[in-house]
Amino acid sequence: MKYNLLEEELFQIKTESGRKKKHSLPGLFKCLSGNDEKIVSFSKLLVHQKQAWFSFLVQLAAMALDTAKMNTFPNSKEKWREILQNMVKEYPDESPWHIIVSDLNKPAFFQPPVPECSLEGFSSFSRPDEDSTIDLLSLAKNHDIKKGKIIKPEIENWIFSMITVQTMEGFSGRENYGISRMNSGYGSRPFFSFISDFNWNSRFQRDINILLDKREDILKKYSHYKRNRGEKLLWIQPWDGKESVSVNELDPYYIEICRRLRLVDYEGKIKLMKKNTKCPKVGVSNNGGNTGDPWAPVNIKKGSVFTIGEAGLRYDKLERVLFSGDYKFSICMKAEQDENLLYSSAIARGQGKTEGFHERLIYIPKKAKNFLMDKGKKQKIAELSKSWVDDASSGSKILRNSLLCILQGDIDNLNFRDNRTDKWQQLYSSKVDRRFFECLWEAIETFSDNDDYEKWFEKERIKWRENLKSMAEKIFKKARKGLPTHSALKYKMTAMANRRFYGGFYKFIKEVKN
Repeated sequence: MKYNLLEEELFQIKTESGRKKKHSLPGLFKCLSGNDEKIVSFSKLLVHQKQAWFSFLVQLAAMALDTAKMNTFPNSKEKWREILQNMVKEYPDESPWHIIVSDLNKPAFFQPPVPECSLEGFSSFSRPDEDSTIDLLSLAKNHDIKKGKIIKPEIENWIFSMITVQTMEGFSGRENYGISRMNSGYGSRPFFSFISDFNWNSRFQRDINILLDKREDILKKYSHYKRNRGEKLLWIQPWDGKESVSVNELDPYYIEICRRLRLVDYEGKIKLMKKNTKCPKVGVSNNGGNTGDPWAPVNIKKGSVFTIGEAGLRYDKLERVLFSGDYKFSICMKAEQDENLLYSSAIARGQGKTEGFHERLIYIPKKAKNFLMDKGKKQKIAELSKSWVDDASSGSKILRNSLLCILQGDIDNLNFRDNRTDKWQQLYSSKVDRRFFECLWEAIETFSDNDDYEKWFEKERIKWRENLKSMAEKIFKKARKGLPTHSALKYKMTAMANRRFYGGFYKFIKEVKN
């Protein structure tokens, strides 16, 4: 056996003081649960791996503390090691915490035992001569890292990659099933949490305390989970790829796997072996990924977790989660008094591909946060925010139609399938995206319980439509100069476009007043 996470210092961190230091897993937990060394980053951790790594740390620590019947953090790495090993006490040799275990009857880190006792039928997923680790099996734009780009990976790279694949991967072709915590194989595992800062220590401690405090609530809502002795680390039990583990056997904060993987030592280099499966590891049926994930908001009507598309965490998507009432907040989305930052992230997935890693940080001032956490007040804001999303879409159409007048020259018979205006509409959408929540918080600041709601609503909606006109006008003027048009018809087309643009927005704004 090689590379014991409980013993060897495999994780390099960087502290607030700029100092770099290496820790074992228990040493890392000791550091994260204290305040002496505040961790600002992990040296080998890639940006799209942060969500998987953080969730793993929090789930693991919360289950270890619950198993040990402790409600306070251990003050030594020796005690952390003791409670971590106690989670797999049936393996006194600590094989579940080793990266490479030659005995296939035993588990290795995120690698279940192989009942066949042979790797025959396993395929080589990475060749040792490639000097490359694994990652999400299909990567795409916005990740800034592709499979095969890590040259001469260290053990730390393998650890982060294994965790990311096993806890974040979706369906990727026949006999390659995804995780249970996403809405369909082409969905995504979303992460939403309030934070006070980006300090790993404070976030780690905050979310563990929430998981421990809300454990009973999760058990009541998801009554199929086991209160005691539920399966926690799903790489511990043998898996032949033909049978799934029932959700009735799981702990509510279980850490799952979705692939049969095995790392082997091949002439001094690490080689990854993989075998397809006939079923997913966790046997769920049409639950839409609704597993009680501490960071996943759930669509109330559909009972499925939030999923992002190629557009990512755009304002209209987030508006629905925050204000529409369509989504139930995850337990980590309940904000404390000093928490004014909402952090969200997810990896968008498509059929046979990923659409990139997306993350977003939104500052929510105190009054807006109070509205968000108050059901009655949130309903008042929901009507306004939804109307703003619709208005932004209407503004985009006015801009598009005006530009089509320049391109096509026929104001009465525009071809709306013409995609030459797409880049300008995307620019408009980006501007709206940057301004939406900022303007919404400003609107909330002007609201008083003594105000006439209808008058306040009208005033703020007019103000928003005027903002949309201002954003669209800058783009319209810039596009008007650069769009190709017939020289003989240039002035006529420009005049028609101006009339369409300014007339359209005049009616658009006046419409609210009427």
